[in-house]
Amino acid sequence: MALLALGLWRGGWWAIAAAVGGGGLALASRNGVVRLPPGARRVTPHLLPDPAIDWLRQSHQALGAWAIEGGPHGSGLAGYHSLDPAAKFTDSRLRHIEHRLMELRDRDGGGGERLEEGTLVFEALSGFVAGLMLSPIHTPGDLERAHKDLRYLLDGLTRRPIIHQMAQDQAAPVEASRSIALRLAYHIERVLEVHVVVALLEPAGARVAAVAGGADMRLVGTLLPDEGPLGRVAHGSARSMQVQGEALADLVSDRRQHGRTQITMLHLQDQGEPIGAVAFWRFPSGPLPGTALAEVKEILHQSEPRFRAAMMMEKDRKDASTDHLTGLPDRKVLERRLKRLGQATGAIIIADLDRFKSLNDTLGHPAGDAALVHFANTINHVVRETDQAARIGGEEFAVWLPEADVPSALMVANRIRERFASSSWDWQGRSWALSASFGVAACPESTRSLDNLMARADAALLQAKKAGRNRAVAAPSQS
Repeated sequence: MALLALGLWRGGWWAIAAAVGGGGLALASRNGVVRLPPGARRVTPHLLPDPAIDWLRQSHQALGAWAIEGGPHGSGLAGYHSLDPAAKFTDSRLRHIEHRLMELRDRDGGGGERLEEGTLVFEALSGFVAGLMLSPIHTPGDLERAHKDLRYLLDGLTRRPIIHQMAQDQAAPVEASRSIALRLAYHIERVLEVHVVVALLEPAGARVAAVAGGADMRLVGTLLPDEGPLGRVAHGSARSMQVQGEALADLVSDRRQHGRTQITMLHLQDQGEPIGAVAFWRFPSGPLPGTALAEVKEILHQSEPRFRAAMMMEKDRKDASTDHLTGLPDRKVLERRLKRLGQATGAIIIADLDRFKSLNDTLGHPAGDAALVHFANTINHVVRETDQAARIGGEEFAVWLPEADVPSALMVANRIRERFASSSWDWQGRSWALSASFGVAACPESTRSLDNLMARADAALLQAKKAGRNRAVAAPSQS
């Protein structure tokens, strides 16, 4: 009968090899270099339940930990274990323990047996079995905790298709990074039964790309403070972090949840480069099992190359149609979006920096460029992610607000205007009072056709300039 021999070498590699022998599953632990038999193949380390098995044994100070999985009647078996080096199991005793676990594999449920080494605590589920060899001296509480963690481990093993789904062929079509973020959030929610936030890095900083569970949907699109805990983890200044407090209360107060909880934050990276972060928490607060945390780290590991490919593709697309000074899309991007919308309702804001020529003549063109970047950043901090901001030429900018009416657009325009005018700005020690004028038009109030919308907003902008600058004017409504 064909067997599977699986070796775990400390400081080495996992390998799986076909062998021929009796009726059990042989597991071996060796040091040094492994010589694989012909036809054997190496197994990717992060697709096996290590470090979960190691963590399980060490956290319970157990003599050994085992997990055996596979199809019915011994078909397709695979086994993993972690042994305390001081336990000195003989080969015959290891085979006896492994055979006993295999006999228990088809009996869903848990139990314990006293053996000569200690107490073998086991749990079985759907053809999987996991066991811990506790020392002869233990308490009823030790048994309860062991059973609980073994059930968590089995729950993770039965969900391993989730991990394999994340390990898709890199030649597969590249999906959008936000789509990957959403799938990742849902996967972590299922694994840990937690609330999840996924943030990805972009030029402006770390922005929330997806949420799952009970996390507040209003967080999506939020730019994280660089100095905040999740922002620091996303930028790579901290690889992981656990904080106590309201769940991301520095961003949005979640009215559905009250009280303090423990938030776990993990770094997302690929090839050493930071790409974002994941935060998750339970409410009410409760400890997360280490085995499940190990599984989440493997899911993150599998998703990271997909994120990198998607983000590189999106950057290439953006670079082809982006104003390289401000990082905003150019006029062509905005016009293409309006053309695709057809008869959609919404509003457009056209903005123009006041006395920009005077600024350039007085302080120089580098100062003018810096003022344009400052204005673009001001727009980005005010508008929603669903809005479309663009630099449409010189010192002129535009913002498309889907489904907005004239009063809403005026409110947004005045928010940008006030933030820009009240900001302190100087160039190499020389202060300059910045301001901008705004024209607003909406469809269908100002015009029934999106083709005429920008012209109507331009006319309103001209009226704002004539009226004294630093103001927002709406195009007159259609009669």
